[in-house]
Amino acid sequence: MTFVGPLRYEHPPHLPPVSVAPILQHYDPDLRRVEDGHRLEAPVDDRCVVDVFKTVEIALSLVDSEYVWPRDEPEPDVHHFVWERDWYHPRHFNGSSIPRDYRDSISFHKGYLPRQLHDFMHAVIAPPPMPDFSVMEARVRDYEIATALFESARGAVTARRKPGKIAGVPVSLETGEVLLDDEILMQIMMNFEAYFENSKADVTIGNEFVDGDLINRPPDVVARHLGRVAGQKALNLMPLVYGNRRKARMAA
Repeated sequence: MTFVGPLRYEHPPHLPPVSVAPILQHYDPDLRRVEDGHRLEAPVDDRCVVDVFKTVEIALSLVDSEYVWPRDEPEPDVHHFVWERDWYHPRHFNGSSIPRDYRDSISFHKGYLPRQLHDFMHAVIAPPPMPDFSVMEARVRDYEIATALFESARGAVTARRKPGKIAGVPVSLETGEVLLDDEILMQIMMNFEAYFENSKADVTIGNEFVDGDLINRPPDVVARHLGRVAGQKALNLMPLVYGNRRKARMAA
């Protein structure tokens, strides 16, 4: 491997070549990032909530547009756009898990990326400032409510359309027929519908992840919409990275 001056890699092994990413001429291998003063700030809103898509756009703008990020080796993985991890540990908040849940549980704070781009972002972009505890608490609460509504809507749809998929409902191994009387089956469907209605009651005005009009829609519509919100562990940012930008849209 070639060095340029003391402790300066010509091509940091886990990052793009300096020839296509000039900012890496300031890379410090001891810090595993570029030197202070050359790192860019992560874009955030007025609450210090990170903007995932703008963060990716900034990182991509620092690299030659013709550069193709390796897609298979190393394998893509999930990047947490809320970092450093230790900042959000419960020991810093009297044992509260709210900051950790804010970082780890909300799908809109994570994205599926090529591993090299993941490393590049850590190298050239500083961690976003931490929001106030009240902001994290409200966002976690809204997301948990959205997740609960999604699960109840999906359960109501399953109970009506595919009751044999419900845990505990007996099904014939030969025919797949549900082995319950119609009256009992109807009661199960009603129970799931009631659970769905109760979940809607938990949605308050201003929930970041649930459109106010959505709670008036039937469970199949709610499940389909919230599946893009609560039915995924992280955003798929690969279309944004590889040029198909129209498909990369935030659902909330």
